[in-house]
Amino acid sequence: MKLLRVSSKIVLCLILLICLLAQGSARQPVAAQTIATASILPAVGYLNLIGNNSITLQVYLANVVDMQAFDVTITYDSSKVTLTSWQRGTLLEPFFQMYLRNDPGYFRYAGTKYGQPSFSGSGVLLTLTFQGVAPGITPVTLADVQLATPTGSLIPVQRQNGELEVGASCSVYGSFGLEGRLNRDGIPVTLAEVEVFGSGPYTGVTIDRLGVNLTLNNVMADTYTVTTAQPRCLNVTADLNKTITMTGDYTMQPLTLRCGNALWSDNIIDVYDVGIVGGQWGMSPGDLKPGETLNGDVNFDNIVNIRDLALVAGNYGLSSEDVYVNWTP
Repeated sequence: MKLLRVSSKIVLCLILLICLLAQGSARQPVAAQTIATASILPAVGYLNLIGNNSITLQVYLANVVDMQAFDVTITYDSSKVTLTSWQRGTLLEPFFQMYLRNDPGYFRYAGTKYGQPSFSGSGVLLTLTFQGVAPGITPVTLADVQLATPTGSLIPVQRQNGELEVGASCSVYGSFGLEGRLNRDGIPVTLAEVEVFGSGPYTGVTIDRLGVNLTLNNVMADTYTVTTAQPRCLNVTADLNKTITMTGDYTMQPLTLRCGNALWSDNIIDVYDVGIVGGQWGMSPGDLKPGETLNGDVNFDNIVNIRDLALVAGNYGLSSEDVYVNWTP
């Protein structure tokens, strides 16, 4: 705890006595006055533990009338962030600092302006600079805000609190392929957030390269569900609950998607897929009418033939749940 007092207790007592005697109704709310607002700005801030792990918030006053002194208390979760520095605005000059306490998770500051005129209007009362400590979310709460007039009366004030989200912006890498196809590009992969921050979803498309062929950058470290959305294949769906939990850069285990799911929205290979292959037998993209899709081409070689039928037959009866049960991303 830091407690700052003037060197002479007599001077301090005189200042307080003047405020108390100035009006018999001291510390009573001012009648018929517009309610001022004290806000944390921005209302939501982000800290990146791996990047520029610093953010400055404002304690901003609006619609203040006749302010001579203030006493503000701010609380936050010190296990998530730390207050590294603070600075007073210039609303009250010349200024006399009455009280300062700066403990982990708790900041209180009080002071007054010497002489007249008092302050009316809007502006920055304080700026507070925070750094992230650990991933998570902490409120930044205006636990108490007292504004006083030159006569010692309290100014009505509404409080609007803020929030800081602390995370790590990382990269996720993957290696995805398709059964029966040499090219490895064009596979859509999505990370959907399920835990803390509500960030994302993050979606990328693979490139045609051996090994790692998917990179998602600037992903907030968190827990995510991995899904794919590749036509004519058995996809990794959300209900399979394939999740990754990140604390830094993350490389997923390789996965080859099983093909043959011509009716690819149902994630099971059955008689309907055989029927689509049979119905488009021998067709190529040039044979399609406007709006049609060559879904029978389950090996993606631009013709429906025996190779597609073999894929469907070889995977007949399989579902996404069957083939990806042992894949842990």
